[in-house]
Amino acid sequence: MRKLKLVLIALFLFGSTYCQSLENLQKKFATKVCDCIGELDNYEQLKPKLNKCYDSTMNYIFNGATSEEIKFYTGSGNLKLISQNLEQNLNTYCPTVKRVSKEFILPSNKANPYPTNFSSHDLQKAKENLSAWDGRIIAFDAKIIEVASVGPNRPYLKVQLDTGEELWVGSMANSKYETVGNSVRLLGYFALTQLEGLHANLNKLGYHVLAFGIVDLKLMQIAYFSGSEVQIREWSNGKIPQVRK
Repeated sequence: MRKLKLVLIALFLFGSTYCQSLENLQKKFATKVCDCIGELDNYEQLKPKLNKCYDSTMNYIFNGATSEEIKFYTGSGNLKLISQNLEQNLNTYCPTVKRVSKEFILPSNKANPYPTNFSSHDLQKAKENLSAWDGRIIAFDAKIIEVASVGPNRPYLKVQLDTGEELWVGSMANSKYETVGNSVRLLGYFALTQLEGLHANLNKLGYHVLAFGIVDLKLMQIAYFSGSEVQIREWSNGKIPQVRK
């Protein structure tokens, strides 16, 4: 769970610095891993196949790469980014992975899917002791009143709670639901804001939410950050995911 938080922070703060060439190589790498994975019966089969295919694909890529591609792959931090983004890219470019992931997060108990645990009252408590709330997973309803951007596929939302309280949300789901006027339910990390990043020019509150799940309350449809399937499955089955130390 802590790994998911670190990935979200890294992608949100620095994801917009990717160059197009690196994006293309990430797609190429994910496509090769997808070919290696082949067919899957369920989501549980993904992890062992992914571990096996990662190494074999990396060897294949380097053996067949051009000098320019090797330059990008070996650039500072690039291999780490490719690894961090692999599951997200597989959900984009690999039909088999996309299918089993969607099946995995379907609610098995529809009595109380996507519960909430955060309200305007909780926000007031958080303001009184921000450091104690840093890193907590919260779920809440809000109305989107402004949509900004901190980079490609990085919407930064100003949302309003039912009492009129406002806060900023970095949506890592990057769905079609991030539109002004839409009422949504969000799942993510309450986090203290960093000094760096384009969001610092928009948000002066000292905190925001890094959301990895978003539900359109009118359609009751969900979008999520690839790589958070286990947490989204818990949420869809009536449980707020817990931070595991």
